[in-house]
Amino acid sequence: MRFILKTNEMVARNPLAPVVQPAVEAALAGEFAMSALRRGARGRVVRVLGETAESARLRALGVCEGRLVEVLRTGDAWVLRVLGSRIGISRELAASVLLTAA
Repeated sequence: MRFILKTNEMVARNPLAPVVQPAVEAALAGEFAMSALRRGARGRVVRVLGETAESARLRALGVCEGRLVEVLRTGDAWVLRVLGSRIGISRELAASVLLTAA
């Protein structure tokens, strides 16, 4: 499926714009969701999408801009290594973390 957003006016009228626009911007910047990684892979955090309590907690645990993250386990529950500590998060929360190659 392909989305082409031509104008800011179209973005404002498009109900998918809040979801699609950040994904389009991320792809153009060479960023990818953490959920695209496999076990043992590493990436550097570019940003955590959203302003939810879960995303704020994730930032507080060290998953924030510039931080190196290693995926130890994937599935419904993910386990990450951040600053020498292990953190467990949901698959959905992993999808909200944008990375670049480490």
